[in-house]
Amino acid sequence: MGYRNVVCISKAHARWTRAQYPRKGKGPEVVYNGIDPSVFPFWEKKGDEFLFFSVLGPYKGADTVMELALEYPHL
Repeated sequence: MGYRNVVCISKAHARWTRAQYPRKGKGPEVVYNGIDPSVFPFWEKKGDEFLFFSVLGPYKGADTVMELALEYPHL
């Protein structure tokens, strides 16, 4: 069993895929998240918004970010 024509969104995802589904030859291709950064322009003025795109899980650290935001609201 292996993979064919697999696209991963990061090098870490590609490493995981190769480890889970080993095969000889070329591994999966990496195509980074297709987000156009111009859609989210930088603003000098800080707001109180926080955007988190991810699968929510304890290993992602969203809870840590929330705790830090409460502890250091001036940042």
